[in-house]
Amino acid sequence: MLAAYPDWPGMTAYAVWDGDTMVGTASLHVVDGVGRLRSGATRPEYRGRGAQSALLTRRIADAFAQGCDLVTTGSFKPEPGGHNPSLANMLRQGFEVLTDRTPQIWRLP
Repeated sequence: MLAAYPDWPGMTAYAVWDGDTMVGTASLHVVDGVGRLRSGATRPEYRGRGAQSALLTRRIADAFAQGCDLVTTGSFKPEPGGHNPSLANMLRQGFEVLTDRTPQIWRLP
């Protein structure tokens, strides 16, 4: 999916490496002064080591450097008593929860 992003106007793909191994990816989409953080993923064996925190920090800085005055992102709300590390990372970076949304699942007929 990230390989297609260079063809999208305003899209930048990012990766975190451990030597020759790509361990995490993410993207930033900038349109009309708004930066949208999208599609973060980390290899399971590298989770909890800071890859997504580093990608969040870099993408936020890059969005503001490109003139954005707003940066948005999204993640699923955990079940009661559960934990979503993506959401926790976002909150640590200073994001605020503005709304809950119901995830939509699309199935092929």
